[in-house]
Amino acid sequence: MTFISADPQLSKKQLIYRAGFVFILIIAITALHYLTLREETVRHLVYRELYFLPIILLGLWFGLGGGLIASLLITVLYIPSIPSWSSSALMEHNLGYFLEIILFNVVGPLVGWLRNREFQLSREKCRAEHLASMGQAVSCIAHDMKTPLTAIGGFIYQARKKLSSPAKADERLMHAETQVRRMERMVLNMLAFARPLNLDCKPEPLSNLIQEAVTTIAEKARRHKISLQVEIQGDKETMLYCDRHRLQQGLMNLLVNAIEATPPQGVVTIRGLTTKKEVWIEVIDQGRGIPAEERQRILQPFITTKRGGTGLGLPIVNKVITAHSGRLEVNDTPPTGALFRLRLPGNIPPVIAGS
Repeated sequence: MTFISADPQLSKKQLIYRAGFVFILIIAITALHYLTLREETVRHLVYRELYFLPIILLGLWFGLGGGLIASLLITVLYIPSIPSWSSSALMEHNLGYFLEIILFNVVGPLVGWLRNREFQLSREKCRAEHLASMGQAVSCIAHDMKTPLTAIGGFIYQARKKLSSPAKADERLMHAETQVRRMERMVLNMLAFARPLNLDCKPEPLSNLIQEAVTTIAEKARRHKISLQVEIQGDKETMLYCDRHRLQQGLMNLLVNAIEATPPQGVVTIRGLTTKKEVWIEVIDQGRGIPAEERQRILQPFITTKRGGTGLGLPIVNKVITAHSGRLEVNDTPPTGALFRLRLPGNIPPVIAGS
């Protein structure tokens, strides 16, 4: 949640106008305070209550930062107008002034925080609706592509079997078959992203999950001349309540990305950690790293930095981890490399989620 979160429905010009209006309103109320005789107590009480108007407006339009800025600015401008504490007769009356200042600094941040929360929930709802629509479209496209691709792959295989020698035509057919297989993998990824997740969760040992993934990916790592390093920290008998197949799928996607990002003779580290409330699985490569501005973007579907990639690998991982009531984090590991962390709840049954 950002500190200043402007209403997304307002343009930059509208926001500037509204900020200017609130500032002028604060100055006008403050001027009334200083220009009105101190003896006119009722008027001062009215002006004091009017301060809540700009505080609420700035909180609604600019979130937590706006509400906090308004309340602090009004506090600074209002304090000099309070009668001196030197007179004992004014002590009780002055206490009301200072309680009002406390209210300024409670109401402003509170309204802003609630508005920020509303902005965030609205963005998440829009994103969920967008992903749902995209998933339906992707599912339809992938389903329509699957049958002809299977037929084309079968025809190519039969044609290659009938060739008498590995001639140039055979090389072209091999290339065509490779591309068909690539498209079939793309279709499978699209379907995996679009379909709802029906989790079959059971207690699974963390160390076994990691070791099985490493064993499965070992041959690919060997071909790329990459070493795999496993580190299990904390309780060796940690159990995860998860869907073994789905979680392995997500972990394998991360390992494949890490191997492909790491230069030859490099090391990919798979680390399991146990905290008080969570279980972490980290995959660390020695590649070029991921710029901070790209870290959230790469979790969106069809966004890829790999040549020939579909841009669905990380969104599928994110979908699997979210369905397990966890989250996927992306960080750097200076001087080079990226760290992908799966944060999963410890001993807490996950939410059975759809798409």
